Amino acid sequence: GFWLSDGWIEKARGRVGFYSNSKPVVQDIARILRERFTLDVPIREKRYTLQTTDGKTASRVGYKVGVSRDAFAQFLLVNFGIRGWDAWTKQIPQAIFRSPRAVVWAFVSGLIDGDGCVDQHVNKVHYGSTSPTLIEQLTLLLQHHGVFSRRLLDTEGGRGLVNGHRI
Repeated sequence: GFWLSDGWIEKARGRVGFYSNSKPVVQDIARILRERFTLDVPIREKRYTLQTTDGKTASRVGYKVGVSRDAFAQFLLVNFGIRGWDAWTKQIPQAIFRSPRAVVWAFVSGLIDGDGCVDQHVNKVHYGSTSPTLIEQLTLLLQHHGVFSRRLLDTEGGRGLVNGHRI
């Protein structure tokens, strides 16, 4: 789930990457890669600035791990059918729909760690994606497991700048 939100496969080199602003999340990814795939990957720190809509500039730190093993990229491609996806076309792998409840919730947890948040004040979970298919599938997956949700379309867009790029 986390890879689907904040991960990628570099097409030219087959390198698999994971990124987050949460160091504990990336440390957990590195631990999983080490324990389950015997891959020892360093965590790299990336500092950046962003400009909010009110004109303020803020400094942030992101954390990244990358796997340069073709076998790992092939494992993801073959087992989850993710060939050719980009941010606008990502989908929930069919294997997740056939998985046990614990796997489904681990997957959803990873999605939220990547592109979501929990609002404890109003007891809600928010998740965002540019992929309409991913959002539709997530809605159905949650409904199948007794969680009813609603989809909202963010028409505002462009709320700020990160490293000079509008987000």
